[in-house]
Amino acid sequence: VEVLSPKQGVTDLTDKAFKIYFPAGVKTVWLVVPMLHICQILLPDGRQLTWSDGTLKDPVTQMELDVDHLLR
Repeated sequence: VEVLSPKQGVTDLTDKAFKIYFPAGVKTVWLVVPMLHICQILLPDGRQLTWSDGTLKDPVTQMELDVDHLLR
């Protein structure tokens, strides 16, 4: 899980996912962007799944989380 800070760019975190985490064997990366009230799941094949409300469900781990609870 990566949380975007006000001084970071989204590209910084997506680059880290694709250049460091996925090559190391990580299966999914959750990106939380509090300023935009969104959560994304990044997958090694390039897909980016985005939620702004409801229940986030990781297609690989099957983990679920209420987005509103996460972004409060």
